Amino acid sequence: LCQTLFPYTTLFRSSSPLLKMGGRLICFKALVEQDELDHARVVGKQVGMELVDDQTYELDDYSRRILCYEKVAKPKLKLPRRTGLAQKKPL
Repeated sequence: LCQTLFPYTTLFRSSSPLLKMGGRLICFKALVEQDELDHARVVGKQVGMELVDDQTYELDDYSRRILCYEKVAKPKLKLPRRTGLAQKKPL
């Protein structure tokens, strides 16, 4: 899966080391595809993040979603990852 299609990989990898247990990552997104959410669920388990809230809002002609993830466990891999490892072995 391409990281550019699934920015959650980068978001989770970057934010998980900065959050304490119970800390939350709030994502403001447009055009959220189901396969993107499915991938976020898989990556979230690897880095100890879980979706705790999902709200949809209509703004003019566009739909926006606020997705809230909580750090619920320690990551199953060492974060932050070494430079270049994300390209060689994406999550």
